[in-house]
Amino acid sequence: MPWLASARRSSGSGGIAGIAPDVDAYLEAATPSARQRLRGNIHPPGTAPGIVIASPSRYEPNYYYSWVRDSALTMRTLVDDYRRGQSSDSDDEQTLWDYAASSKAQQSQPAAQGLGEPKYNVDNSVFTDPWCRPQNDGPALRATTLVQFAYAWVSRGGNGTVVTEYLYPIIKNDLDYVVNHWSDQTCDLWEEVRSAHFFTRFVQRMGLLVGAQLARDQNETAVADGYTRHADEITQSLEQFWDTDAQIVRVSLDVALGKTNHLDCGTVMSALHGYMNDGVYGPASDRMLATTTALVDSFGFYPLNQVTHDNNNQTLAYAVGRYASDVYDGYHTSEGNPWFMCTNAVAEIYYRAAAQFTTDGGIDVTDVSLRAFERLGVPTENTAAAAGIDANDDDDRVIRAGGHYALGSPGFAAIIGALLATADGHVRQTRFHQGDPTAPLAEEFNRYTGYPQGARELTWSYASLVTVSDAYQSLKTLLQSQAQDRPIFQVQK
Repeated sequence: MPWLASARRSSGSGGIAGIAPDVDAYLEAATPSARQRLRGNIHPPGTAPGIVIASPSRYEPNYYYSWVRDSALTMRTLVDDYRRGQSSDSDDEQTLWDYAASSKAQQSQPAAQGLGEPKYNVDNSVFTDPWCRPQNDGPALRATTLVQFAYAWVSRGGNGTVVTEYLYPIIKNDLDYVVNHWSDQTCDLWEEVRSAHFFTRFVQRMGLLVGAQLARDQNETAVADGYTRHADEITQSLEQFWDTDAQIVRVSLDVALGKTNHLDCGTVMSALHGYMNDGVYGPASDRMLATTTALVDSFGFYPLNQVTHDNNNQTLAYAVGRYASDVYDGYHTSEGNPWFMCTNAVAEIYYRAAAQFTTDGGIDVTDVSLRAFERLGVPTENTAAAAGIDANDDDDRVIRAGGHYALGSPGFAAIIGALLATADGHVRQTRFHQGDPTAPLAEEFNRYTGYPQGARELTWSYASLVTVSDAYQSLKTLLQSQAQDRPIFQVQK
């Protein structure tokens, strides 16, 4: 790929091999601002407590509503900070309780699609204008966030009775809806097509599994068993989305009308927002890596992706949009653009995959993952010659399907180095088009000019920057601890 950074890594922050100083400095500066701006979109003046607006924009486009999906993912970043003690605990704790109250109020609203309603007005009343309904990922995401808050609350000394009497009924309402409707056709997360969607199924699976654990802790064994049974059924259904020929996870099944793209940023996001750390379609899985690299490749036609380096001559990876044939430009229908949240999501996948492989202490390469690693620039038998390597010499820098590459080996270093280099390149795209690291983030940036476009101050853009930064920091800590024992990279200066 013309945009791919070399897998050779120099010592960066604090002398940790594999850490790029420019990316490290950017995330250190940008993340606190993103957290602050994200919180600024929670309960702004004139809105009900606990409301998360998608954007302050009220015209061209009007995003001044509270989407169930966006709100749940936004509040999940607060739960993470609250659990780790990285927030203003009293403020965030109250905000999370306000969110629970807002969720309860929204559940009580009479609505045509029940809990499948996609969005609400800022006073918690239901939005009744024509829209793509139902959107059945919302209840599952909201339930997951509230389950995580329940456990964080108790772990920090909160009264478990409050969970039983207040949070659990809200969570159960959402999960009972999932049980009854997970197999229904539903609108996708982009609100464009109605079908069965991988993202929706995957986050529903997570909601049911975490809800089952909470139900058991409430001594509701029958409820827990029911949630688990339906989660298992969803797991089995996920196999339908795997395209053996294309070696990608399809975003949707049997879409009669609308988009025909099978590669979609939403599939990548599913591994970030629905993964249960159980090996099923996680960021490090061969299928998810193959899908992610194929998705990224599909955006090579964006004119701005012909720019391979930023103003500091640092390598850029591709800017990533929702899907290649997207025609929503942030205002109307014309040409789709890269989205900050999608570009950040790809970087987060690669950071989390690198962390998983490092924790595992090795990488087993399959036919499917070989294709992904080859796209990332890791030498294979097909590409070794171009890299100046003689594959016939059984050079251990050349990876092969069926091979196991242990931590510390050249093959392992090549894969981790490529994941890191590419993730860093995607983060640089965000930095490049954000400008100042404390500047606001819009929904999109123009495919020609790179200028911000669409809804301003998009809450989900900020959430995506917070979560990619969290993934980066976790990997950085892991590399630092591993470096004390044995090198992950063979550093070449």
